[in-house]
Amino acid sequence: MGVMAAGCGSYSHSAKSDPSISGGTGATPSSPNCAAGPARPLSPDVVVRTFRQHGYRLVADPHPACAPQIVAQYVNIDQNADSYDAVVKSEGDIGCEVDKEPYPAAKAKPWRLRVHDDRDLVGNYEVGIANVICQISPAKGKEKEQVMQLAVALRALAPPSVDS
Repeated sequence: MGVMAAGCGSYSHSAKSDPSISGGTGATPSSPNCAAGPARPLSPDVVVRTFRQHGYRLVADPHPACAPQIVAQYVNIDQNADSYDAVVKSEGDIGCEVDKEPYPAAKAKPWRLRVHDDRDLVGNYEVGIANVICQISPAKGKEKEQVMQLAVALRALAPPSVDS
């Protein structure tokens, strides 16, 4: 699978935290054991807020395996959720990381959306832009639809003036 282009959405690099995130405290909870920030060009707050605008609910991964470059890790399914099957059916099983800086393949063109089909190795797809990388294990028969939905949410993180 090659690079998918999707429409741009809203973009904001506001330094203020969204007070509706994390129970009104304004701080996006970061995963335990991850590196200290900042994350650039996309902060965890911007990622969580943009994903929420696209219908995803991201929660801090309670058991992350954070490499030194990872500031935060999120999942779309709470480990204790009774709704696991329903979430997988509607959006897939998603895990995202926010790194301190764009990952190596994205340094030259950080706003270029990248989609990699890893189904033969690990059973999922990897979709990334700038310093955000997500893995998705889509529901059987919904692979294309769910990968595209995720790609649209990630593409919305890019400034509107940027060509992919």
